[in-house]
Parts: sequence; C-alpha cells; structure tokens
Amino acid sequence: SGIIPPLPWQTFPPPLTLLAGKIITDQGEPFTPTHANKAGKRYRYYVSRPLDPDLEGDAPHRRWRIPAGAMEGLVVESIRRFLGDAKQLRAILAAAHIPELDQLQALDRAKAIARQLTEVSSQKRGLQLRSLVEHVTIAEAGITIAVSISALVTLLGQKPEGMGNDQIHELSVPARLKRAGMEMRLVDERAAGPGPDATLIRLLAKAWSIRSEVLKGDGRSLTEIAAAQGIGDSYAGRLLRLSFLAPDMVEAILTGKQPVDLTANRLANTPEIPVDWAAQRKLILGADG
Repeated sequence: SGIIPPLPWQTFPPPLTLLAGKIITDQGEPFTPTHANKAGKRYRYYVSRPLDPDLEGDAPHRRWRIPAGAMEGLVVESIRRFLGDAKQLRAILAAAHIPELDQLQALDRAKAIARQLTEVSSQKRGLQLRSLVEHVTIAEAGITIAVSISALVTLLGQKPEGMGNDQIHELSVPARLKRAGMEMRLVDERAAGPGPDATLIRLLAKAWSIRSEVLKGDGRSLTEIAAAQGIGDSYAGRLLRLSFLAPDMVEAILTGKQPVDLTANRLANTPEIPVDWAAQRKLILGADG
C-alpha cells in the first residue's frame, strides 16, 4: 500500500476548487477547502466541520484535515479507472435504455475522456468532474464516490431519458485514512509501492557501515566510530539498530515496495526498534506480523 501522492497539478484556476462542497464524513459532516502558507509555499487542505460544535470532541465527530492534492488525485484516478471499465459502463448504459450502437459510441467517448483526465487543471475538465461527482463520503474504513448517472450519460454524449437527477452509482475506493501528525493521509491499498527511495537506501547502507565497523572488534567505541563517520554518537546508535531490520523489510526498501510514508527521516527517528521482526513490522509498518 502507499500514500496517495498529489497529481502534477496542485491548484485550479479561480474560482474552481475541484471538490468544494462535495466531501462529507460518514456522519454527514461537510469538508471545506482551506490553505496554509509555510516557508513561502501554499498547502491546500479539506477540513471537516462538525454540524454541531458541541460534538467536536467526540470520536465520530472529530475534525479531519486531508491534503487537497491527495484527495483530488484519488477522486480523479478513481473516475479515470471507472471510465475505462467497459463492463461497468455498459451495465449502467443498458439500465438507462441506451441502444447498443450508442453504447459503443459512449464507451469510445469514455476512453477518450479517461485519457484526458491527467489534464484536469483545465477549467473544462474540472467542471466535468464536478458534474459527475455527486458527493464523496470519507470514513476510516474506506471512501465512497457517488457518481451522478444522468451526468455520466450526458457526458458520454447520450440523453438520460426517463432518469431522475438523484440516481447515483457508487464507487468503493480501497483507500483508508492514516493519521500523520495533525492531518490525515490517504493510503491507497491498490498501490504496489512508490519505487526505490535513494535516501532511504543510503540510510540502510550507512546503518550497515556502522554495524561493520562495530563488528571489527578493534576496540573503538561507538562514539569514536561515529566521530570518524562525521555523525553524533546518538544518531550512530539509531543507525546501528536499523542494521537489524527484518530481511523482508530490507528487501521491500531495496526494491521500492515500502509504504510511501516510510521515509528516511521517519525510519531514522523511530525510537527503540525492537529485535523481534514481527514487532518491527507492527511498529514501523503497522502490520500485524
């Protein structure tokens, strides 16, 4: 699994914010767009707002803050996959009484739109996506995107005759929320890994270098070894512990299949890494074994 990265685009031309007014919690509480500036860089978020301020402290009503780029990227990618799913679309079009020949034309149009969805920074594509998405429901267990069937049929060049505007098709997205400090990250269960992280790999190499020096048994203390490597002895101690990671975790890092949130900084600052491999996986990966 991997943390969902933002798409190459980060902002939309004013006044469009892709999912403004579209996101709710499973308690029906809305998310609103906001932003923060840090070191001259602008960060966008969607923040939930409890309908009853008196309930804000309760667990089901706690405030969530989700990076906007990641949330928008998840929705766009889910819609793109949906538009490329001919079997699913044909079932929807058939239920909407679209003739067979028109269904084929609609499927061709869906494929073309799906290919263009990496360019939704355009006002046109953004507005089309907003028309498709009725709402996005976020729960800890997963995310559901409600797609307007009448908007979908219209977008595919057909006439949604005899259909109400309230008919929806739900897309269940295999993603979960994971807390990271004050905000929540979206973890896509479909992701195979972020690819090799050179900084993370160098960290492991440094850890094994420290271990090699310690095992020489030449009488030097860890403090002396750290000084020779130009690092502090406490940092050297943390690195030494990293050289005892479970083999499968080392292999995952070397092949780029580690979770995206497993960064070099996070790994280097993980306190008290246990010797037991199962305990390591639970502490570092959140795995059960």
